[in-house]
Amino acid sequence: RIDSGKVILENCDFSGSENWVIQVGQAGQLELRDVRFGNLGQGAINQLGGEVKLFGCQFDMAGESVLNATSGSLFEAHKVVVSNTMGVGINLSGINEVWLDSVQVTNSFQDGIVLSNCEYILINQVESRENGRMGLSVDGGTICGLMNYSGLGNLVVGLSISDLDTLRILNSEFIGNGESGAKIHSTKRTRMAGVRIGHNGAQGLSLRGGNDLLISRSSFQANPLIALDVDSVKFVVLDQVSVVSNGAGVRLSNFETSELVNNLMTTNRGTAATLEGGERVSATANLIKANQQGLVINNVLHLDIDSNRVVSNETGSSFEAIPNIMMQNNVWEANQTGSYFSEIGLMTTTNDLWDSNTESAMEVLSAKDIIIKNARVVNNRTGLLLHNVSAKIESSVLDSSQGFALRLMNGSMAISQSKFSSNKTAIGL
Repeated sequence: RIDSGKVILENCDFSGSENWVIQVGQAGQLELRDVRFGNLGQGAINQLGGEVKLFGCQFDMAGESVLNATSGSLFEAHKVVVSNTMGVGINLSGINEVWLDSVQVTNSFQDGIVLSNCEYILINQVESRENGRMGLSVDGGTICGLMNYSGLGNLVVGLSISDLDTLRILNSEFIGNGESGAKIHSTKRTRMAGVRIGHNGAQGLSLRGGNDLLISRSSFQANPLIALDVDSVKFVVLDQVSVVSNGAGVRLSNFETSELVNNLMTTNRGTAATLEGGERVSATANLIKANQQGLVINNVLHLDIDSNRVVSNETGSSFEAIPNIMMQNNVWEANQTGSYFSEIGLMTTTNDLWDSNTESAMEVLSAKDIIIKNARVVNNRTGLLLHNVSAKIESSVLDSSQGFALRLMNGSMAISQSKFSSNKTAIGL
């Protein structure tokens, strides 16, 4: 036991101890270099305070936790291997600074790494795999940075985060975990970039509560239920995110502002993206292709849709209960139904294209006012199908519809400077 002072051990072996091999007290300092531990009844190190630094150490077959802490100013581990622990591999609580660098934790009977109420955490080049519950759990703290972290093949979850102020995740992966790739709850500010989440047993990433979320240059693939599920985060930005071959793609709910920019959402068996219960949504330059449903947005106050391509979905887009919609430079192509609208206030569409949709290009069930400018509605079975709406169509082309180019039921319509050609029926009233 080290109650005060500093102890350095180098190139030593410890095995067969029934209790903790080393305990560090409030004023103690421990540094280990190239030290090996094995066949331990309880564990290797129990930190009750002070500082612990590990370099090039190996820990195998501990009865409880290999490394345990309940208090301390610093815990560092560099090039450390932990394997075959009967409890939690690394279990740290109440440490002011935690730095894990080039650490591998495998085959713990419970969790790989658990960090509770540690204020400042930096994790780099850490792999936690094939553990009995979670790969990495972080609960409580101020700042946590994960770089090059791998949570692979854990029985339940690759990463669990809760009650943090700031979280940064860079160039990390959560793959092949039994339930979810990652769960993040009650974290105020979250930034993720270069993250891969795929082939987990149920869902990719779920996130509940927070102020800001930015996910960029990341991918979600082959999660059988849902790739990304975000609820009650005020500001959400998805930028250059790939969402491919999941049960469902993205679901965002109960937000203030959400932005989807330059994303790819394709071959998801359900809906590519569902957004509901927010103030403002902006979707720009996204490719939404070959999903059952493409873009579904409900119960938001303002929607801005710009330069998106919605291609080869059963339903390209569905917008409901939205007071204000602005659309420009979008393409709906080769869907069964291009776009569907219901309970809309004012909608303005400019320079949009509906091409080769096999059922209808646009169907409006109810809207107060629609202004369609410079639209091209071509090669669809039915072009514009309008119910209960006041519509104005200007400088548009409706061409080569197999049925109606335009059909109005229970509403009013004004058309100017527009061209109808090669349709079976140009206008039906």
